[in-house]
Amino acid sequence: LLDSTVARRRLSAAQTELARAEAQLAERDRNRARIHGLADLGAASDADVELAEVERQAAASAIGAAHAGLAAAQRELDAVQVRSPVDG
Repeated sequence: LLDSTVARRRLSAAQTELARAEAQLAERDRNRARIHGLADLGAASDADVELAEVERQAAASAIGAAHAGLAAAQRELDAVQVRSPVDG
């Protein structure tokens, strides 16, 4: 039986990274909405709006990377787990 401890830790870290990326995207969405509201009132510049959009896009990209990392960690764990073709 292969030791899967390292692979399990990598999977856990990848799950944590995905949760962090999702939380960051939610925060960036809130910030973007706030900046757009301020811009509508003339209280935020075009540069502020552009920065909020760029930060939100970066956060969305981080989610894609986190999903890829999670998939890779799952494949690694699957590779170290030995499965019998016969039950029992």
